[in-house]
Amino acid sequence: MKKISILFVLICFGMLSSKAQDENFHPVLTGDSCTWTIPHIDLAGHWLGTIQAVRLSGDTFSLSMTTPAGENSDYGQLYSNEASNKLYFRNAETQEELLVMDLSLEVGDHFVRRDQYNETYELVVDSVYYEENRKHIRFSEDVPWCYYGNQFQRKCFIEGVGPNWGFSEKDEEGPYFFICKHEGSELYYSHPDTAVFVECGFNEEIFIGVRDYESSNVRLYPNPASHTFVINFTEAQEGVKQVRVFDMLGKEVMSIENPSSNTINIATLPTGIYTVRILSQSGRSYTSKLVKE
Repeated sequence: MKKISILFVLICFGMLSSKAQDENFHPVLTGDSCTWTIPHIDLAGHWLGTIQAVRLSGDTFSLSMTTPAGENSDYGQLYSNEASNKLYFRNAETQEELLVMDLSLEVGDHFVRRDQYNETYELVVDSVYYEENRKHIRFSEDVPWCYYGNQFQRKCFIEGVGPNWGFSEKDEEGPYFFICKHEGSELYYSHPDTAVFVECGFNEEIFIGVRDYESSNVRLYPNPASHTFVINFTEAQEGVKQVRVFDMLGKEVMSIENPSSNTINIATLPTGIYTVRILSQSGRSYTSKLVKE
């Protein structure tokens, strides 16, 4: 009887071990592109930007960040090792490779990370759990300054999403964290307190860096503007077919088809910073920023 009991325990242990080894996780990097929406905090309040990963070859993706001001910067590459459920970041300048996520960690394990000052620090796993069928490995440290949903946001590895506070030491400059993730144009993840920020809608024109035709060849004046602004094409006098205005959350707040002139009335818009997308009569698309005062 004792031998049978021992054999039963060994069989069960073997089954659990096999299950742990065979556990398949949803990859962070999938398809041809992924986009993470991030809230950034400054003295003026919240604004949204994105981090984009675009497949280069195999499991390697280029990584770039886009701000609501339209600034885009490439700062490295991501690649995964799905067999070990690990994610790595390669610095664009130094080519140094860093482990940035490991889903095999258990409670009490330590994980070494580097901050924006190039100093290493250790994170300690305080819990491992599943939420919406995604494995979460949570650490005892908060994401700096990120107080949302009536609580501070803990640093966490999220299956299929990544480390919620960013991929590299550059992201430590935030502070911000991931609130939405799109795989291609499909929403894969939204933070439980997303309503605090914005709906996780996919806005191709604002969020994934669609390139415009010679956007530098259009000027808005006056800028800042209080009542009206004029669209001036610097290379050729073109007619305006469509004007669309988006606020800092990517929400369209104004749309005008075939305006009678290149002078646009914005008197009803609240004070703020807006993205103006212009479609010319020749079919060329331009983007510019406008400050409403």
